[in-house]
Amino acid sequence: MLALVLLIVGVAEARTDFTIGADVSSLPQIEATGGTFKDHGRQADLLAILKTHGVNHIRLRIWNRPADGYCGLAQTLLMAKRLKQAGLPWLLDFHYADTWADPGHQPKPATWADLHGPALESAVYDWTRQVIAALDSQGTPPEMVQVGNEITAGFLWDDGRLGGKGHSPAEAEAKWNGFTGLLKAGIRGVNDGSAGREPIRVMVHIDRGADNPGSRWFFDHLRERSVQFDVIGLSYYPWWHGPLGKLKANLDDLSVRYEKDLIVVETAYPCSPKGVDPHWSKSEKLTATVDGQRDFLAALVRIVRGTAGGRGKGVYYWEPAWIPTPKAHSMWFDRGLFDADGNLLDSIGGLTGK
Repeated sequence: MLALVLLIVGVAEARTDFTIGADVSSLPQIEATGGTFKDHGRQADLLAILKTHGVNHIRLRIWNRPADGYCGLAQTLLMAKRLKQAGLPWLLDFHYADTWADPGHQPKPATWADLHGPALESAVYDWTRQVIAALDSQGTPPEMVQVGNEITAGFLWDDGRLGGKGHSPAEAEAKWNGFTGLLKAGIRGVNDGSAGREPIRVMVHIDRGADNPGSRWFFDHLRERSVQFDVIGLSYYPWWHGPLGKLKANLDDLSVRYEKDLIVVETAYPCSPKGVDPHWSKSEKLTATVDGQRDFLAALVRIVRGTAGGRGKGVYYWEPAWIPTPKAHSMWFDRGLFDADGNLLDSIGGLTGK
C-alpha cells in the first residue's frame, strides 16, 4: 500500500523551507526521571541527536498551571533558552488548560473556572500576551504559535464548545461566535506580545487530517467570521484518521480552498506490534516494525511536500523520545523513534530523508 502511495504521489522537489519537526514537550520530565538517549550506542543530548539527523524545528506545549510544573511557563522559558543554544527554531502550542487538551478534553484552567464572556476573553488575551512577552524579553520567541490544541470541537469548555446535537441555528451561531471570540483574543495576545518585533506566525490546529468534510466545516466557519491566521495545522494518526490517500486529498483541497500553508503538526506510527492501537481498522495492511515506520514516514513526508500549490510546509512527530525511565513508564515508546533503552531507531530517516 505504501509503495502504491509513493508511486501516485511521486518524488516532490526538495525545498529548503520544509519543516521536519519533533514535539519534545516531555523531555525535561524524561530526563528528570533518569532517561537518556543514544545515537549508534553513544549517549548524547536529545536535541543534538535530532538535529544531527535532520530535525530542524521543535514543538513545545504549554499548560497554564500544571500540578507538577512540567510544561508550565517557568519550564517553557528554560526550554526556550535550551532550544536557542541548540540553534533550533520552535513552535509554541497553547493548550489553554492545566493539563491535556484534545478533541475529547478541553478543560478550562482552574483559575478561569468562574470567568465567562468578555472576562474569559480577557484572560485568554492576557495569558497569551504574558507568555509571548516573557519569551520575547529573554530573546527566545517562538517562530510560530498555536492558539489552542486540536480545537475541532472548540476549547475552554463549555464556554467555547462547538458541536453537539439538538441546537437551533441561533444557538449554533452563538456557539461559533463565542468560540471565535476566544480564538481571536488569543491571536491578539500573540500579536501584542511580540509587538515591535518580527511577527510570529499563527497556526490554528484541528485533528482531522484525513477528514475533508470535517476540515471544511471548521475552517469555513472561521473564514465566515474573519479569523486571521497564517497556517492550518492538522493531526494525522492513521489508526484514528484514516489512510494516507484521504490525507492527501484533504491537504490538496484545503490548500486550494483557503490558500494557506499546511502542516501535519502531529503524527506517529508504531515501530512494534505493541504500539498498534486497538482502533486501527483490520482492513489496514499494517506493518508494525521499524521498517514499516520508516516507510510510513517517507510516504507521509512526500505527500505533504507534494500538496497542491506548494503549500505543504512540514511534518512534526509527536513525542518521538517519550521513553520509559527508571522512575516513569510510558506506553508511547512503541510509537516513538527511540527504543525502550533510548537508542535512536533507523526509522528516523523516513522523516528526515537521511
